[in-house]
Amino acid sequence: ATSGVMVFVLSIVTCGIYSFFWIFKMGERCDRIKGTPSGNSNILYLVISLLGFGIVVYCLMQDTINKAV
Repeated sequence: ATSGVMVFVLSIVTCGIYSFFWIFKMGERCDRIKGTPSGNSNILYLVISLLGFGIVVYCLMQDTINKAV
């Protein structure tokens, strides 16, 4: 679990590459939260993020977390 500040710093240092890795890993965690460990949220989140709609990915992640709680 990487803190938000560390993700921000590592994204700046790696010119944004780390943010894509973090989004991919968070997709896997969201699948585990949903109870579908073999889901494809990680790939979906990565593709959406690569297309430039990163805010949508953050909203989907937050929605998954809110539904779990």
